[in-house]
Amino acid sequence: MNWHIQQHVFISYSSEDSEIANSICNKIERDGIKCWIAPRDVMPGANWGESIIEALNQTLAMVVVFSSHSNRSEQVLREVERAIAKGKTIIIPFRIHNITPSGAMEYYLSTRQWLDAINLPMEPHFDSLIKTIKSILQLPSPRTRDQLDEIQEDLSVEKLQATINPANLEEHMEFIVRCEERLENLRYDLHSINSTTCVLSELISNAMEHGCQYSSAKRIEIICEIKRSYAHIIVQDSGQGFDPQTTMARLRESKDISRERGRGLLLVNYLSRRLTFSDSGRRIEAIIMLRKGDNKSDLESRGETFTIDDMVILKLPSRHAGAYFSDAVEMMKDLSYRKFIIDWSSLHNIGSELMTLLMVNWKQINQELGGHIVFCNVSFLLYKIFKGFGFTKLFTIKYSLEDALEHLRSTFPA
Repeated sequence: MNWHIQQHVFISYSSEDSEIANSICNKIERDGIKCWIAPRDVMPGANWGESIIEALNQTLAMVVVFSSHSNRSEQVLREVERAIAKGKTIIIPFRIHNITPSGAMEYYLSTRQWLDAINLPMEPHFDSLIKTIKSILQLPSPRTRDQLDEIQEDLSVEKLQATINPANLEEHMEFIVRCEERLENLRYDLHSINSTTCVLSELISNAMEHGCQYSSAKRIEIICEIKRSYAHIIVQDSGQGFDPQTTMARLRESKDISRERGRGLLLVNYLSRRLTFSDSGRRIEAIIMLRKGDNKSDLESRGETFTIDDMVILKLPSRHAGAYFSDAVEMMKDLSYRKFIIDWSSLHNIGSELMTLLMVNWKQINQELGGHIVFCNVSFLLYKIFKGFGFTKLFTIKYSLEDALEHLRSTFPA
């Protein structure tokens, strides 16, 4: 079972050493320490450099797989330099070739404590590395499965589970509402709550429609285990299954982003820290990062609609954004408005329903009515999602309301 401890270890390596780097990652994570390793943990469509910097910001230790390849790798050198510049990351060179660092690499690594893994077998070297990491992060060093399970239990906050009938939509919604209310009571922020409920909704809907074809003879098992820093979601259906690898590849390669079918899994992939498939796609597990925060729900979650000159500004609410957006746009189109600014400041993620509504309204406003839609106050996560789906080619995305107003005024005057 995958589980997470808040401290992260960044694994830096040359592509020629990918096999041993992935072995190191697997060994470390089996002992309960979360690793960040590329390309596994780079979100689809994300900027590679931004992903590296974001990962280093969350990292307390970096393992450098040092070899003749990494010694001359510009990418590894940049990662090491950035880690040192941030001043909080401990560098652990793990030497697999009998060479010494040269050039700039010598400058950065020569004073570090080295772990030599030149001689076979590798297992003792892996054990030494894990022991060193745990010492640095001040973590316990359990080795048995019972001890690992015990620590995992300590990290657990609450476990919600249900068995639902694929033909019963109410059971689906009741479970999501129950999870949402529990996350609220535990005082997680709106971003965490929205991400978790969005992933739950997409996975359950996928299991109901594609896995079980809404058959009342089948069942869907759902678990949402809330930890201190993440939610572990498991959705298992009794349907016919599918090939996850082929399906995800086909969805990513699709040029028709306006279609509704299949988009849910891609959204889940964007919002999840980790997404895994097993049992021929009948079992899907997702890890969603959680954080505490003051939601200020009475002030920030409400939607607003107002106009400036000939422009409509829609501030989407944090909940039920799809219904609010659809009603507001329809009303304003009836009043002959053609310029829309969508303010995302209260919304941190997006479900397939809202995605579809955006596409439908964009086509109507842009192609049929000659109008325009501009986004403002888009979060970094949402921007990556929009960019991954090609939305930046369709909508003008600005980062402030003032920029959006100026763009519409100057580009599309009355």
